Amino acid sequence: MNHLEKYENLAKNSIPAWSQLPPADPMKILGEFVSRIADSFEKRLEELPHLVARELPGVFGIQERPGRAAQGWVQIQMADGFTEEIVLPANTVFTAESRMGTTHFQTLEAYPLFQTGDLQLVQSESEILIGLEQVPLLSPLQLFMVPEREGREISCTMEWSILRKGGWFPVSTQDQTESLRRAGMIKFFTSELFQDTFNLHGTQRYWVRGRAVQGQLPSTRSVHANVVLVSNERTIAELSIGSGSGLPHQSFALPSGELVRPFSLEVFNGETREWEQWEEVQTFFLSEAHSKHFKYEGKTHTVQFGDGRNGKRLSPGYDNVVVKNLSLCDGLNGNLPKNSILQLRNEDWRIASVSFFADCFGGANRALDDDLLKEMHSSFRNKDRAITLKDYEEMGTHSSSRIGKVFASFQNEDSTVNAVVILRPEFSSEASHLDYSPLDGDLKTVEANLAERKTLNTALKVSAPSYRLITIRGKVFVRGLNEERSRLLNEHLLSFFCPFKNSKVMPSASLSRDEFFRHIEASEFVRAHRQIEIIDELSGLSLLTLELKPNELPKIYLEVTIEELLS
Repeated sequence: MNHLEKYENLAKNSIPAWSQLPPADPMKILGEFVSRIADSFEKRLEELPHLVARELPGVFGIQERPGRAAQGWVQIQMADGFTEEIVLPANTVFTAESRMGTTHFQTLEAYPLFQTGDLQLVQSESEILIGLEQVPLLSPLQLFMVPEREGREISCTMEWSILRKGGWFPVSTQDQTESLRRAGMIKFFTSELFQDTFNLHGTQRYWVRGRAVQGQLPSTRSVHANVVLVSNERTIAELSIGSGSGLPHQSFALPSGELVRPFSLEVFNGETREWEQWEEVQTFFLSEAHSKHFKYEGKTHTVQFGDGRNGKRLSPGYDNVVVKNLSLCDGLNGNLPKNSILQLRNEDWRIASVSFFADCFGGANRALDDDLLKEMHSSFRNKDRAITLKDYEEMGTHSSSRIGKVFASFQNEDSTVNAVVILRPEFSSEASHLDYSPLDGDLKTVEANLAERKTLNTALKVSAPSYRLITIRGKVFVRGLNEERSRLLNEHLLSFFCPFKNSKVMPSASLSRDEFFRHIEASEFVRAHRQIEIIDELSGLSLLTLELKPNELPKIYLEVTIEELLS
């Protein structure tokens, strides 16, 4: 009930002749005027907390973050017998099948593909030689390089050249590896193509050489051709999302996905017969009745419009609300493991197979208002600098919503903080077996976040946990046994070894069998248990106490028989 309705009800009950007063009566006009002002003021007050939630983190340097698309490298194998050079176009779509369902990736640029044959890698302290059986004839050569270990602390400046009849000729490059300090692509540009093969180190090849002109040459693990970069991002050039009705508070859902960047919105006005550009605002708090404003609501992934007082209503029309340049991704769900099943959406007989070269990483969901407020609160507590082990654990855990927990310990010998990362259960492919192993991308995300905030004299090591294989055997007796109770009891047994909430499970923890017995008996369904054993699969021994190592967590397999208690 709005203020005008409240005012009229109150007037009818307190002024006997109210219903006989004409609409133009000064008292009615004044009451309606004051009521509408009160409605507008109350509406703006309701918007105020939302406005503060959006703006307050920015005051402390914490900016709203859109979703980020995961990226990955794809290895392409050409079909046997096909010898021609082809170009894989930009925006070529790949589909990946994983436990998350079907995820789409696409190339960001065009890539030349050719039948590579064998690639030979020869390296010494001062130079690296790459021998190719075949080379592209029409496009620049592109090679994907994988260093033995990645590290920005390595200082090196390199120059590259190709072997021709007159000797080694320098070539310009576009180097994403930062002189072999990280995995990436090197593109070789030369006005002169490869002329011929030469015999070096007993092998006839086309040869490319890299030399360190300053610093120490990093060791290279492997080199690959026909590797392309793909992104989980997709862009919709133009899409009608709905029809205006002229009613207040219209809203339309956007296609599923995480919003990567702001988009534009146009509305066709039937009166002027023109398309009008509307402006995005964070809130309708300051919008006037004629303001062509819309609001994107991240929690519901919808576009919302005003009520005619705070923000203009949509003009009536059919499919007259259009968004343009809408960029979406799958956020965290795009961070797929390298063993995901990958294929071209449109098959090409010239391409035999495609597969991820490594885990996809970098995908992130859009930070909502609640996320930003939590981050602001965390920065107050930790002073934006990791000093204590608790700081490392909290900052590491907040690096990504995929991360369930980070366990930090200190190694006195070399002043190293060891951070062991585990995922939240819903991101684990084997959560039922308590395996929370992160992907390489998760480790890199945590490492990058902590490296920026650690103290200068502290080394940092971020790793995944190792797992102690444990089998639980025995019998548990319950009353009223059914499928649902059996499932709940299995979950209850596993929860004792789960490293979340208030659990005692963590690296270096000591867990006793007696504690496990008390945990079993705490279930409302359990009436008795017999011959319960905690078996270490490595030694085959039944343990009275499970002692975990500094980077170790238990991986549990249940072989417990659940039976009905008959008497």
